[in-house]
Amino acid sequence: MGHMPFSLSQKAADVLAVIHEEAEDPVMIVGVGDGAYAAMEAAIEEPEIVDRIVAIGAGTLKKGFIPSSIPYSDVVNADPDFIAQQEALMPEPERAEEIFNTQISYLHSLEIDEDFLSQIECPVLLVCGDGDTHCPMVTAFAASRWIPHSCLCIVPRAWHTVYMYNFPLIRAAMLPFMGTSRAGLVTTRKIAYNIEALQRGMDEVQGEEQIPFGKPILY
Repeated sequence: MGHMPFSLSQKAADVLAVIHEEAEDPVMIVGVGDGAYAAMEAAIEEPEIVDRIVAIGAGTLKKGFIPSSIPYSDVVNADPDFIAQQEALMPEPERAEEIFNTQISYLHSLEIDEDFLSQIECPVLLVCGDGDTHCPMVTAFAASRWIPHSCLCIVPRAWHTVYMYNFPLIRAAMLPFMGTSRAGLVTTRKIAYNIEALQRGMDEVQGEEQIPFGKPILY
């Protein structure tokens, strides 16, 4: 589990190490939240081995949007069965709260912006729930604008864990994206009219404190 502070480059290095060990050809990566950011960083560092990415719940991100601390007990209470499963897999389960706090501190300081996203060369399918409080929908729109070869799928009536709300829709978006040749992929149209509205929306949404790990409130 390690003892060093987390970083995006460190997480990408873990992804790349697995790819080098297990894969012979360029790979497709499906990442959720922070896992999607690690996939993006891996694609930037070694573009020749990442063929495409499905990024779920991962848009632009401003430093400080994620709170600097979240009580571990809140996470346990939100889904005790899931946390029990995770701790059972840990080599040092007694350090679960420590690792969680390290992860939150890392996310609090993480920034995903135009400079970062514009470096991604491979196609990226961005999937976001319209009720996501971790990755507000406007941030996914912005990421789509700045990733050169991006597609965007917005899932209605879904929170951050969109696959738990409407998996058939996500599957319908993923299969053609993953099954089409890179030359045949069509990216989301970049409409200049949206730029000002996107920036205004991001400033408004990410100027607020995030609602972490609570039960989603959907209309």
